[in-house]
Amino acid sequence: MKRFFLMNTLLCALVAGVCGCSNDPEAEFPDLVPGLGPGEDSGLPAQTFRVMSFNIRVNSVDPNPSLGELPTEWEVRKPLAVEVIREEKPTIVGVQEAYYAGQWLYLKEQLAADGYEAIGLPIGVWENLESIRNRQGNTQVVGILYRPEEVTLEDWGVFSLSETPDMPCTTPALGASYTRGATWAIFRLNESQRRIFFVNTHLDTAASPVPEKEWAVIVEQSKRHNPDNLYQFVTGDFNEGRSSNLFQSIIYDTFNEAALMGDWPDRNINTFNNYNVALSSSYIDHIIYTRTNNKIGISDYRVVRKKVGDVFVSDHWPIWAEFSY
Repeated sequence: MKRFFLMNTLLCALVAGVCGCSNDPEAEFPDLVPGLGPGEDSGLPAQTFRVMSFNIRVNSVDPNPSLGELPTEWEVRKPLAVEVIREEKPTIVGVQEAYYAGQWLYLKEQLAADGYEAIGLPIGVWENLESIRNRQGNTQVVGILYRPEEVTLEDWGVFSLSETPDMPCTTPALGASYTRGATWAIFRLNESQRRIFFVNTHLDTAASPVPEKEWAVIVEQSKRHNPDNLYQFVTGDFNEGRSSNLFQSIIYDTFNEAALMGDWPDRNINTFNNYNVALSSSYIDHIIYTRTNNKIGISDYRVVRKKVGDVFVSDHWPIWAEFSY
């Protein structure tokens, strides 16, 4: 015990000497107290940043027979997936349905030259990733791409939408049809120095009460990983529309829907396009953020309908919103 205290004393002295530390109280980080608006805490102006949610559709190899002759394979679509991110330049992108080997690593490598870094782990495998480079299986990543030029990553992690969120989800849980998970991160906006808590997820296709149970896990884990109660953003394919019980009775009590926060031309555009084979009325992809008494500004929202000829970027349109904080 004496050795511990001696080492600790020496370490503190060394740190103080190198870093110029003192016993004076450490200055409070500007936005650890939620509720302070842009420019009211540190005197720095608000920073504009862009958020995208993008279900890229799983790594299908062959055309889907039910879709006729439409080219829906990932190999055909993947240049568009990269192109849409390059064109829209989102600061943070929540990506769903990206198989680790064939899709996630591709996006990560292709977009590195554009200044993007990637965080996320396969839903069912959190270790020994080299062993899954050549298989799909239970390896979808619900990950996050971000631009360090605009935001600094302070912390991140993953959790499963299951009874044991600290463990990989290897079999469907909570009554879901598929394994589900989420990636969380704390970002600091480089210009304004304000911090946000960000979650990207993909809820199941099963009916109520499954999505409510999955959302409860997200709420629980958000409280755990966001102890400073930073303003929260959530992106994802919720497989639930605005009129569902999940949104009307639960989510809208504490979150704003980006699409509904302005008279945007695209506010009622369906996000699930199903390659236009059967016209869908599904608005199931969402960008939501904590109700903040207008402390976070939103200046634009769009549904990015990217296709070239008969090739759709995905069976979901990416959605995009511009914020300031």
